[in-house]
Amino acid sequence: MGAYIFGMEKNFYTVDEVAEMLGFTPKMIRRLITDGILEAVKIRSIYRITPEQIETFVKNNTTKPAQRTDQELIMSEEDPNSN
Repeated sequence: MGAYIFGMEKNFYTVDEVAEMLGFTPKMIRRLITDGILEAVKIRSIYRITPEQIETFVKNNTTKPAQRTDQELIMSEEDPNSN
């Protein structure tokens, strides 16, 4: 399930392409890979990233809004300086 480029499915992205997609530098993408945060395929000394690996990275690093209890909401309304 890769991206389509020139009528052909693209199965792998370069570090530079992924950096541009995610708004990171290529150095940061390499660091995420070497730290084991972003999975990649290593072909000799070159990393390639599949669309599925990008999707997994994004899903694993997506935050959810904090759920506040009714008591926390009441307290924050009473004290405007509380977070």
